[in-house]
Amino acid sequence: MIKPNYVLAQFLSGIEDPFAAKFLWESKHPWSRTRGALYIREALERYPDLVGYRSEMRSCFPHVRILLSSNMAELDRRAMRDMGKQALSRRLEEAHREEFSRYTAEGQTIRYAVGSGPTLKDDEAVILFGRAIYLPGADEVPRYHLHVHSPEKEATHLCDIYPNQRLDPAHG
Repeated sequence: MIKPNYVLAQFLSGIEDPFAAKFLWESKHPWSRTRGALYIREALERYPDLVGYRSEMRSCFPHVRILLSSNMAELDRRAMRDMGKQALSRRLEEAHREEFSRYTAEGQTIRYAVGSGPTLKDDEAVILFGRAIYLPGADEVPRYHLHVHSPEKEATHLCDIYPNQRLDPAHG
């Protein structure tokens, strides 16, 4: 059976501090596995990017998007000037490199981005990764800009498409 891996999402609740990487990277509680919660490390292990017809080669998805509550993201923006999100991304990238560098395809850069989800509570997070999740590097320039036009409205910018982006550009 082929499992879809375009966008894999994992919902986490009961997070003590959403800006502490240790609470998102792996569970310290054995009961979390019985409740179905997969933290980042466990989710990446369980759902590798299988390459090839027979899935003989295994690699790890290098780009991961974390969504926190809008309230927590706004608090970080106002009080910390987004330093909490930046520090969280940096710590998760380091943990990812330590754990999965041997499974990262050659030439790929591990990237994490932290954003906000409007319906999430303060102790919740959503982890998104998969083939359609692409996080551009600071030096990457978009190849295309995707806009939507309608007779009643002006053009609305949807997203940018980058040269190394694999699939669906509408990921966040």
